[in-house]
Order: sequence, then structure tokens, then C-alpha cells
Amino acid sequence: MISKFLREVELRLKQIPQRFHNTMKGREGQLANRALDRLTREPGRPIYPLRWASERQRRAFFATRGFGRGIPTRRSGELLEGWQVIYEEIGEESGAIILTNDDPSVEFVQGDRAQPFHLDTGWVQIDDVGDDFNRESGDQAVEIWFQVTEGVLEAGA
Repeated sequence: MISKFLREVELRLKQIPQRFHNTMKGREGQLANRALDRLTREPGRPIYPLRWASERQRRAFFATRGFGRGIPTRRSGELLEGWQVIYEEIGEESGAIILTNDDPSVEFVQGDRAQPFHLDTGWVQIDDVGDDFNRESGDQAVEIWFQVTEGVLEAGA
């Protein structure tokens, strides 16, 4: 009787990591929506005169005709559309919820190398959203872990 109970508890404990992953995957949309609402918010028109990082940058922009995008540069929407949130399993017992954007301009518009005129225009910065996102996803992971472990252990009692 006791050995059957212990085998059942052991089986349920082994199910915890997969149940955790499945539940996190199910909740990533809630976290994603809040983060993506902020990151995909298009700011207003540029504020003139533009505040360049340097005179060299200003000259390079005009010499290359807007770094190849034309002058005036028009927003294509690709940067904002490139944002996504994914849940990635990392080993059997852990995972990560990741904010990602493969657009090469993201670091100059919303990232660590954001240009002064993009900041002036009001582009939402990754770090601002990322800090909130990391805090919320960490809190959510802890909450889900407790829910899953309690549910598995209660089912075995």
C-alpha cells in the first residue's frame, strides 16, 4: 500500500516540469500582450530640428541618402511588426519567455544604441518594457510553479 502510494507520488513529481512548461506556454500570451502593446506603439512625427548623435552621423545620413532608405525616410512598419514573444524550454526543468525582434534597426530605434532623435520622438525603449516584462514573467513563473506543484501533489493525496 505504501509503496504504491510512493510510486504514484514519484510519477506525479516527474510530471511537474512538463506541466510547468505547458502552463507557461499557455500564459505567455497574457504577458506578451502587455509588452507588445507598449513596444508596438508608433510614436508621433519626428521633432525638428533632429538631434543627431554627432555631426558625423548627420553627414553620413545625407551622404548615403538616409542610409539607403531615402530622404525623407518613411516608416515601413516592419520594425513594429517584428516584435514577438516566445517561450523557449531550456532543459527539462527550466524555460524562458523572450521578447525578440530581428529587425536590424531595432537597436538604433528602441535599443541600447537608440539615436537621440528617436528618443525625442518618443519611441518606447526595450529596456523600459524589458524590466517590467522580466519582473512580471518571473512573478508569473513562481505563481505557476506553485500552482502546478500543489495541483500535482493534491491529486496524489
